[in-house]
Amino acid sequence: MFRLFIICFTIFFSLVLSEATVYAADERFTVSLSSEYSFTATGSSQIKQDFAITNLTSKYLTSGYELVYPGEVPPDLKGYDDKGKLTFQTEKKDSGILVRVIFNTVAAGKDEIKNFTLTSKGPNAIRHDNVWEISLPKLASSENISKYLLKLTVPEDFGLLAYSTLSTGLASPDSVAKTSTYTFTEAKAGEDGLIAVFGDFQTWGFKLDYQVGASGKILLPSDTVGQKISLNSITPKPENVSVNQTGSWIASYALKPGQKFDVQVVGQIRLSSSKSYRGTIPPPAIIAFSAPDIEPESDLIRPYHSEIIYDTYAASFPKISLRWKNPFQFIPGISNHTYLEISNSGNVASYSLPISVRAQNLDIKLDTYSIPVVPPLSVYRLPVTSTLGTAGLFAPKQIIFSSGNASITYNVPTQKLLLSYGFITIVATITIMATAAFAHRAGSVHIQKRRRRSDLRGESQKS
Repeated sequence: MFRLFIICFTIFFSLVLSEATVYAADERFTVSLSSEYSFTATGSSQIKQDFAITNLTSKYLTSGYELVYPGEVPPDLKGYDDKGKLTFQTEKKDSGILVRVIFNTVAAGKDEIKNFTLTSKGPNAIRHDNVWEISLPKLASSENISKYLLKLTVPEDFGLLAYSTLSTGLASPDSVAKTSTYTFTEAKAGEDGLIAVFGDFQTWGFKLDYQVGASGKILLPSDTVGQKISLNSITPKPENVSVNQTGSWIASYALKPGQKFDVQVVGQIRLSSSKSYRGTIPPPAIIAFSAPDIEPESDLIRPYHSEIIYDTYAASFPKISLRWKNPFQFIPGISNHTYLEISNSGNVASYSLPISVRAQNLDIKLDTYSIPVVPPLSVYRLPVTSTLGTAGLFAPKQIIFSSGNASITYNVPTQKLLLSYGFITIVATITIMATAAFAHRAGSVHIQKRRRRSDLRGESQKS
């Protein structure tokens, strides 16, 4: 989400100043960020982000900062430093809206720190009966932040923290404000964001048995406001797990004509219910396969046998990995249409997953830069368009895809450019040969004309 925009001044003979733009990951600077989300009893929230940029050398100073928002700029965005209100410049990019923060003062000298703060309206909490669900975004470029601290403050009316995708210490209550603050310091806070649910939850294990046939698609239990699903195993493994338009999770199999076989799904359910099942096992009907008031497609196969069992809750996290299906060849002016494979081998879903790409001497575009949901044990294919220009054709080419702590780097090898180099060689050869042929023909015509005039003069003398 964040990219440091730093104008660097270097003194040359104490007279000449030079400027450069560096990134937050530059070894000459470190960036620390503390984000606090404060929610009200109605579910609205306010964000306060405190930044600290530290100079690691004495040759540079900071004068601004850049942030890229994948969607829109947060409502009521404001900023200030030690001298007062900050100004912003915005620019539309393929990856979102770039906001450039202009500082009122700069920090010069080694170990000097530039502090500034941004505030804005935040996301709303979702309420379902006696349950509140909060989803906080991850950082689009968490590798650019050397230290990240996330704080979540909620009113006492929300109840106790029943589910969280991040581990946390004990809550810090404020008896005067009647709030509780949860602090998250692990690296995953920036890499994966946070989903937190408050209320009275109960944990159970489940086993679901299906007979796959016909459509080859089975309907899996999915996350809703009232339940959180962890899929531990699907046996046999499906070709993929996906999300349909209604938000249902679907496991797909490729079947031969007339083929049928059994599939077993094992997992955990974190259930919010006004009814307590403690001491008893609830009926399998408590498992929801879709959001309330939404009926899944009729061709999706439901389990013929369901079982609820005692189980102890085990924290699970998404595990994201990336793989790019690179083009066969890169040819100037011709767009290649491939895809980026985004796999979640974890047991729980990942939400609002940001995808970023950086390219050197190539133009790379993604169909989207944020994926709403990647279910557990699934693979998502994101279309990628790559175009090679004529400028910098012989320069090194590199592509970096990243999402949270998952990243892949692709250095375009020479063999991927053989057609381009061959095409250029052929065009150059034809051009040279055509030019030489034209020059030769022009010289021949000139000589013939001179000989003809000489013959005529000879005949005139004879006569």
